[in-house]
Amino acid sequence: MMPIRSIASRVTASAPRRSLLAALVMAGGLALSACGGSPNASSLLHSSDCKVIATNSNLAGCNLSGQDLNGIDLQSDNLRGANLTNVNLDNANIEGAKLKGAKTAGVQTNKFTVCVNAEPGPCTESGLRSPSTSDASQGH
Repeated sequence: MMPIRSIASRVTASAPRRSLLAALVMAGGLALSACGGSPNASSLLHSSDCKVIATNSNLAGCNLSGQDLNGIDLQSDNLRGANLTNVNLDNANIEGAKLKGAKTAGVQTNKFTVCVNAEPGPCTESGLRSPSTSDASQGH
């Protein structure tokens, strides 16, 4: 068994190290928070490739505003947080696409568009939204 003095000297000797560690952890947290954004904003990963092609199913956060996506297959694609303002989705298939947080004002669809909820177009606002709870609340 260790004498009480020895234990006390160890505790006091490690106290400055704990203070230094706590200061470093706090400084690291402050540095990370300086990167900006709320936790919700940073939880949305943006795609590094915003080309609308058949092999690219991750268009999260992309600015697709005003693009003509007539006839494009976006079935089950990740479009979370994307700007789809005034996009032409005539004849497109967006069944099951993830649209949480996407801006959809002025999206054009026709009776040949397959809406997110698998209904035929033209898509209503609810038809541009996934019926799942994770994609049900949309921010515009």
